[in-house]
Amino acid sequence: MICPRHSGSPTSPCLPEEGFVLPTVLGVGLILLVSALALSYSAFQANLGGIQRFQATEAEAHAESGIAQVFNALNNQYFYLAGTSDGQWTSTYNSLKTLFTQAIASNSNLAGCLNFLQDPTTSGSPLGQRSYGAANWKLESYIVSTSNATLYGTITTSGRSTTGAETTVRRTYQLGTQTPGGPFGSPGLLSGKIDLGNNDILGTSAGSCAGNILCANCNSAADVNRQPQSVVDGTITFGSFSWPSPTRITNPINLGEIKNSITLPRSGDTPINGAYIYSVTNIETNGTITINPYTYGTTPTPDCTPAINKPSACHPVIFYLSGSMKLNGQAQIANTGGPEDFIIFGNNLGGSKQDITLNGGSSASMFVYAPTAEVGIDGGSSSCKSDTKDQNSCTIKGAIWSGIWGRSSSNPAAIRVPSDLASRIGNSSALSFLAGSLPQTSLLPSNIQKFYLLQKPSTWQRGS
Repeated sequence: MICPRHSGSPTSPCLPEEGFVLPTVLGVGLILLVSALALSYSAFQANLGGIQRFQATEAEAHAESGIAQVFNALNNQYFYLAGTSDGQWTSTYNSLKTLFTQAIASNSNLAGCLNFLQDPTTSGSPLGQRSYGAANWKLESYIVSTSNATLYGTITTSGRSTTGAETTVRRTYQLGTQTPGGPFGSPGLLSGKIDLGNNDILGTSAGSCAGNILCANCNSAADVNRQPQSVVDGTITFGSFSWPSPTRITNPINLGEIKNSITLPRSGDTPINGAYIYSVTNIETNGTITINPYTYGTTPTPDCTPAINKPSACHPVIFYLSGSMKLNGQAQIANTGGPEDFIIFGNNLGGSKQDITLNGGSSASMFVYAPTAEVGIDGGSSSCKSDTKDQNSCTIKGAIWSGIWGRSSSNPAAIRVPSDLASRIGNSSALSFLAGSLPQTSLLPSNIQKFYLLQKPSTWQRGS
């Protein structure tokens, strides 16, 4: 019994106890329990959401890695498939293989062409990654489409996290055309008249099949004069060539005549339209012309050797050569970039005739485009023919497109042609005037009219 004190009536009866404390305690406890459960559930949901976001991010990263690998494959070793949807890859590969097999029967030097071709469905090829493997991504599709007369290539891949979550990523790239390369006819030597003698046109390694020749004023391949020791690691084709003229600026940097060693660019030289452009009257030197095709003073030194995706600091060096060029003795053109990073433009078609001669002991990495010039190697290089690794051991690394090739029948005087010459030409803004100018090589099947490169992405989409 609870007997409270009352000031007015001490005789008032005591009130019975009704149990107020226990219900209150139970109610408060229940409220606290429900709140704790709610907070625990919220924390669980937040943690679950974080795990799911992590898994989705991991899966997306795997899918993006797959897209990057497919992109690189289509722009490099499988560039002849970039213009076709994945449903045509196998038939295109088989057509090329058949054509090369037939060509090898009449020209054993083309045996390397089969090594150049790779089955896109083979194990280890990014184009054949159709199921999840250790890399946790797979190729869903590659579709070529047209919109407003512009070609696009769309890569779709799926990525999988380590816990099994999956995400699909789709990227669409605009396709740009490139000059055919490798065994497909991008010539290391293009001339109106060709007297090879015992000179060699070689690929950068055994079996690269890139040492192609195009004789622009020949009626047949037999019009190319060759001696028994001449080696051609590619095809000899013939057909007309229009010699389009490059766009020339009116205010190049004037170097005059080069007689001594020089390093370009120099402090104070400024690139114009993305290139260091110099006017040169004549070149005759025993020294070294060093070409560093990037912004002067850039540190660290950028790597300008890739055919595609060069660093932004890279800028080609271009000579407008109006007279003659002669590299004597052990003279060198030491180019730290690719051959497309040092370009010699001779006089335009119809201009004054020119002579460009390299001593067999000299070396140069360059691309020469000289429609009125007679170009040749005087003497031979002792190490070029046997070496399949050092691309600079030959007299010329790159390509020569000239009015006439001759000067010497020495062996092994040689041009060594990069297997990715097509990409180097196609990605050089200074050589963009050549796009679409070459005749189709006889080895190309009818369903391949042009070659393409995947360029900047235009759209991106993530699935679920």
